[in-house]
Amino acid sequence: MIGDKCPRAAATAGGVAQEERTLMDAPKATADTRKLHKTATPGVFRRDGGSHVVITRVNGKQRKRTAGTYEAARRLKRTI
Repeated sequence: MIGDKCPRAAATAGGVAQEERTLMDAPKATADTRKLHKTATPGVFRRDGGSHVVITRVNGKQRKRTAGTYEAARRLKRTI
């Protein structure tokens, strides 16, 4: 077993093998593919699944919050 190394392991200065990880190995987040449909309220959208999304800008970044109903989404939009 001496000299056997894991193909993905690299030797360090101390002689202890550590696994090398790159950004390519990290799991990728998948984008939500459900389409957003306009509603009568600006910034409130309906998703294909039936839930509603409120889109706002905070400190120059776009943020999305979800609500179960259209009325709940409108209330959420008013409070933001």
